[in-house]
Amino acid sequence: MAEIKTNLRTFLLTNSVISTLFSTRVYVDHIPPEATLPHARITSIVEPYSYTMDNKPTRMPLIQIDIFDDDIVDCITARDAIKDALSGYSGQMGDIQVGFVFINDVRPQWNTDTDKPREILEVRIGTSD
Repeated sequence: MAEIKTNLRTFLLTNSVISTLFSTRVYVDHIPPEATLPHARITSIVEPYSYTMDNKPTRMPLIQIDIFDDDIVDCITARDAIKDALSGYSGQMGDIQVGFVFINDVRPQWNTDTDKPREILEVRIGTSD
């Protein structure tokens, strides 16, 4: 499962808008304590169920991308940039062939620990690997 998250990170950082917003601060699973804002974290919500379609192995993991910033407008802008890059995507994502990316859910959440905004994207990624 780590490979899809790593490939997703690489894919996002090749987008010029996203790399301008985040630099390299898109993390897989854990955010380092020294990370500055804005940053994003990619985690898996549901482990992919592997099944066969047309004699090809297929997976559909549900991935969560958390976007953190210190300004609500900037946080929404960053969320929308990621959403635009992923919504309806089909093609190569690193070394994984992606059949589709669907935005499953988008929701704001106020981070009470840091008193800063957080935006959450849930995405479903269909792969045949």
